[in-house]
Amino acid sequence: MGVPTGSWTSTARQSLKSVCTTTCPQSTSGGVSIPAKRAKGLCPADMYDNGWCSWYNSNTTRIADYCIDATVFSTVKTTVMNCVADLRATWVELSVVPIIAVVLGFVFLAFVHKCAAVVIWVFLLLVMIIPAALGVWLLQSPKEQYQQIGFDLNKQGIDPVTAKYISYGCFGFSGLVFLMSICACSTISALLTVLRATSQFLLDVPSQLIQPIFFGVAQLCAMAMWLACFILVVSIGLSQDKQEHCLKVGNFYCVEWNSNNQTYVMIYCVLMLYWITNYLHAISHYGTAFAVYEWYFSEVDAKGHKKIEKGHTCCDFRLSIKSVCRGFIKHSGTFAFGAFVVSLAKTVYVCLLWAKRKEMASANPVTSALAKASTCVAKFVEKFIEFVSENAYVEVAIRNMGFCEAARKALALAVENPLLFGLVNYVGTFVRMLGVFLVSSLTAAIIFGVLKWHPPSGLNSIITPIAGAFIVAFVIAEVMMHPFSVAARAAVHCYCFDKEISAADSLHTPKEMRSLVEEKSDEGGDGKETPRKCCCCC
Repeated sequence: MGVPTGSWTSTARQSLKSVCTTTCPQSTSGGVSIPAKRAKGLCPADMYDNGWCSWYNSNTTRIADYCIDATVFSTVKTTVMNCVADLRATWVELSVVPIIAVVLGFVFLAFVHKCAAVVIWVFLLLVMIIPAALGVWLLQSPKEQYQQIGFDLNKQGIDPVTAKYISYGCFGFSGLVFLMSICACSTISALLTVLRATSQFLLDVPSQLIQPIFFGVAQLCAMAMWLACFILVVSIGLSQDKQEHCLKVGNFYCVEWNSNNQTYVMIYCVLMLYWITNYLHAISHYGTAFAVYEWYFSEVDAKGHKKIEKGHTCCDFRLSIKSVCRGFIKHSGTFAFGAFVVSLAKTVYVCLLWAKRKEMASANPVTSALAKASTCVAKFVEKFIEFVSENAYVEVAIRNMGFCEAARKALALAVENPLLFGLVNYVGTFVRMLGVFLVSSLTAAIIFGVLKWHPPSGLNSIITPIAGAFIVAFVIAEVMMHPFSVAARAAVHCYCFDKEISAADSLHTPKEMRSLVEEKSDEGGDGKETPRKCCCCC
């Protein structure tokens, strides 16, 4: 098959075959661009019988152990060059994307501070509406379902009776959320104050918005070093396989292990990777929690603003550095132990997933059911340990205690305030995702409007600049919003600690949470807390 240079199509590329060779083929002067057999000895013997050891007279470049003809990918190359040209033509507009994203990030935090009630009720409405809408859709006939979104439950093995029961469960869940929203006004009120205090903390200590960058770089460096060690370790017992056997079974790398030790080595390496990343995550978690603690319990001036000695500007990292260094110096053992417990649970879950995949391939239903049940139990244990450890790191920052004692205290607080601790995780994650989405989308929309009304010269398409602006804004928004859920969790723990030690005339409670703390600390003459109403309608 002869193909002119730069005219390769997808169909033509699919006709090519990969063949082992001793020398990369090159074009010859006066040659024709049709496949011709190569000289003997350049390919395996069986490649000559089926005619695969042939070439169409084009130059190739050796990259690692492959001979690549660059003209085959000329279409891809042209597309990449057009994208690069569009980015170069719009560099002025794209240079202001980080500034726009940062400004929008602070605007979103100010919006949460002023309109936290709107955010929470939007979240609760979505939690109620989405399951109810799913239940309504499940009650429809398969034909109507397929017409709406092109998905038929019958083809997925779900009969109408099962779909009806699932829809009833969705309606019940929506109704339960509705009743909890009505009868848990005090918890929602507490959550409102927590969100306002969290957004105010990030506005007062903007250096926390930059902290995830440093820990992200640290995790990338740790993963790079781990990958280098992993490649060296798993190569133990590795040997070259026979070429004929590799071609027969399709072994691309043509290597094999002479023992099963690599399985245990890989499990150990996975455990070490989880341990390192969870250790860095624990220090980052502690740094944010301790910064929240320092901010929460600092004095309030006459205008209601916090008197923070360090960290009031984006360029002032003293409070963040102090928090991280304090955790690294005083609590490294605590973080190492907590990270090991979480890593062990994650590793066991991964191993059970691997075992489940092997058992699902067998025809024994008992072992398949046991594999599924053990995987579910391991997932539950993993999530439980992760929840307890994340709250324990906050207690370590506030009360300066060991991991086990902090985990016990955190679990006790979660049992005493189940709705508050449960909602703050989900609402904090929702606010974080909402902030990332809004900042990224609005930044891309602004760049779209600028390029649409004032396109620069040399611009072929605005798709690439818009995609680039969205990606850059997404990264910046993710970095800025990353501490939000951690800071919200820390604010809840500070609020619980404040109830234990504060009187109604406390001077350190943030103004966003002062009324809540005073209400909780208001005691009757017999030393018991004043009874409170349950529902909004009572």
